[in-house]
Amino acid sequence: MKAAALTLVVALSLSASAFAQTEARNEREYRDSYDHFVVGLRNSLPTGTAFSGVDWDDLISGGIGLELQYSQLSRASSWVYGGWYVGLSVDSYGGRSSTLSSGGVTADIRTGRLNTAALEFGGRLRQNFNGFHLDESVGVGPLMYMKQEFDVRNGGPENLELIKSSVSYLLDVNVRVGAPIGKNIELGLGVGLDLKGAPGEGDDVSGLNFRPMLNIVFGLTLDIGL
Repeated sequence: MKAAALTLVVALSLSASAFAQTEARNEREYRDSYDHFVVGLRNSLPTGTAFSGVDWDDLISGGIGLELQYSQLSRASSWVYGGWYVGLSVDSYGGRSSTLSSGGVTADIRTGRLNTAALEFGGRLRQNFNGFHLDESVGVGPLMYMKQEFDVRNGGPENLELIKSSVSYLLDVNVRVGAPIGKNIELGLGVGLDLKGAPGEGDDVSGLNFRPMLNIVFGLTLDIGL
């Protein structure tokens, strides 16, 4: 599987390189503006402390998500562009089985899936080079946590509410490298940090005092020119 993935990346890179060499440079790198619709897949790795003595990766596994964005950039110099974007993202984290200790009480639990959705507004810079580009973005917006439940294993109660449906905030910082793979289509690979504000405690728990969740995010995007 790793070999297949490597082959795919190499093939895409060669395709991008070949296209970049055939596309007129002034059209690719010195246009007046970029209006893009962005479709992306993302893998989020939760880090940090969820509440006292328990990390986020004790409660959830890595998340798989989808993002949709509209981006509008204007030329600031011959190779630098700046502008804004608006986007919608959803992430779904898998549950985990773990042993938790709190107040001298130990319990084996199994958490359910945790889903989030966010609306994001931000700024973006883009730098064009020969055959590829870099861009950096910073965005903020409201974040919605969906309800997450857990079961106490070995005959304990089930379907207890750990996180309730609640609204928090999102701060997203991202860097991407991209290259053209077709007419007005660019493939991008990115890495970023995604800070999700603390969720609300479920009705079946108390005193946990959830903390924000910091994610390391890896993304694959297609930028479609409009």
